[in-house]
Amino acid sequence: MLQTGEDVSAEPEVTMMRCMKSSEAAQTAYQDVAHQLEVDCYVGLSEYEVSQRRRNHGFNEFDIADDEPLWKKYLGQVVDYVFC
Repeated sequence: MLQTGEDVSAEPEVTMMRCMKSSEAAQTAYQDVAHQLEVDCYVGLSEYEVSQRRRNHGFNEFDIADDEPLWKKYLGQVVDYVFC
């Protein structure tokens, strides 16, 4: 029951999500990663949860230096693989 003056539009209490390095996640079963990051793989995140995680952790982006063209990096990997 609402108390007088209680804000009904207040968002649910937010708890901090555990962070995980990509190297750790790569060696862990996806079910365990999902559990640790508090996400349901079949349902996903609510819009509210997405906005909270973006606010706290930023967008899921990589910093890429423009010092070497992508085609050159790819070619270097192929050459290294073929001539090893």
